[in-house]
Amino acid sequence: MSNGMTPSAGKGAGADVLLISLALALMALWSVFTAARTVDSLMAAHAMMFFAASVIGAFALVSHVTSQQRADAGRYEMGVVKAGVFASVFWGVAGFLV
Repeated sequence: MSNGMTPSAGKGAGADVLLISLALALMALWSVFTAARTVDSLMAAHAMMFFAASVIGAFALVSHVTSQQRADAGRYEMGVVKAGVFASVFWGVAGFLV
């Protein structure tokens, strides 16, 4: 496509978006339930942090789905691969030294 969009950019949400939204909804419900039922104030604070993270994740998901610009499917994100290789080598060497 000449406009930089993938061929499936005009289609509806895929299964990945539905699964992510389901996970975020379950996380939000679980965290509110935990915050309401706990007697420990620190546990309630952490549950509300989980709730805030799930709400932020939901907004990010909606923003990603509704954006007009889609990622190029042919472009591979090499930064993540390089960081993973570095971490694997580091912990491998650390494991051998211990």
